[in-house]
Amino acid sequence: MSRLDPKGDNYLSFRSGPGGQPYEELDRLGPNTPATVLTQKGKWSKIRLLDGRVGWAHSNYLARGYAEQNTASAPRQHAQEKAGFRQSPPRDTGNNSGSNFNASSASVGVDAKQASKGEIEPTSPARAHQPPAGTSASVPSAIDQSFHKADPRAAIASGSRFALVIGVDAYESVPQLQKAVNDSRTMSSVLRGLGFDVISGENLSRAELSRKLIEFESRLTPGDTALFFFAGHGFEIRGQNFLLPADVPAVAEGQEELIKDSSFAADRIIDRMRDRGAKTVIAVLDACRNNPFERLGGRSITGTRGLAQMTPAEGVFVVFSAGAKQEAIDRLSNDDQAPNSVFTRVFQKQLAVPGLPLDQIVKRTRLEVRDLARTIGREQTPAYYDQIIGDVVLKPAE
Repeated sequence: MSRLDPKGDNYLSFRSGPGGQPYEELDRLGPNTPATVLTQKGKWSKIRLLDGRVGWAHSNYLARGYAEQNTASAPRQHAQEKAGFRQSPPRDTGNNSGSNFNASSASVGVDAKQASKGEIEPTSPARAHQPPAGTSASVPSAIDQSFHKADPRAAIASGSRFALVIGVDAYESVPQLQKAVNDSRTMSSVLRGLGFDVISGENLSRAELSRKLIEFESRLTPGDTALFFFAGHGFEIRGQNFLLPADVPAVAEGQEELIKDSSFAADRIIDRMRDRGAKTVIAVLDACRNNPFERLGGRSITGTRGLAQMTPAEGVFVVFSAGAKQEAIDRLSNDDQAPNSVFTRVFQKQLAVPGLPLDQIVKRTRLEVRDLARTIGREQTPAYYDQIIGDVVLKPAE
């Protein structure tokens, strides 16, 4: 079935968030569409399709699948499973001796017209299935949907992962940047691979960024993990860090309040995520750059290099691409063709290491970024401020 095909009833609504309106319908999944269950929120499950897209489907139509025990078909089945395909389960006759429950597979049932809305209750308890996060899934034919059994070991995830990723290069009144948008695109891809539901924005004005923040906050519920990534200009005013949207005006000495009114305080963004009940808040700020308000031949607004230190609340982890009073490096030389800043190219690589706690990811990033900066006679050592109790592992150990 083609994407968003309005014809027919046998499809499952694939949405941008855990619910019907106001979440966008991204696609309509036809029978036997392979997917992987990432996590759950209430009656909704976040799933990843084979093409890498991540979205939400109603949990009432998720169930463990089965694998045939026929040894003669094992090689073919193994090849299918590696590709993400699972065989449909046999009919349930009350005797499971002819089928082997496969703990690594699941299936998504479709209740014809009603399930396409993505908002209904199951018509019978037998179809209320909730496989645990990390299992593989597919959308089987409607004829098979009544014969899946719920897994008694299925567990509900304690929270979901959401990320807001912003990159700003095209500043209207202050010096433009070269790598910020690329950094945001790289981070969006990496975070989706780690199971985050990502909202992204590029070269946003203050009003546009404000709307993105509101959209992001509306998805957060108590217990979630919230991550905010910003690549662009930042500016420190009397110990408070401000993140600058694309339309921030050029200002002169004595106009600091204009910056405050036209930008976003980093600590306030963190507080807004905490106010929504996020259990873990991660802020990654690649905004430790030069003074964007420096004026040649005139009196510049006074400011420090880089951003000021922060003292986050419990449950918050803040990462700066450079330490206090340092500037982040975009490239190591004029011949450096890497699409990302020095920080992001290292950070995204460390995020891919399985089983590594967040603080260890940042420590490894600090060491490598520092060493790279020193090869060109510069000092850049990423800083972090950790108030999280226990370890946060973004990519489970393999």
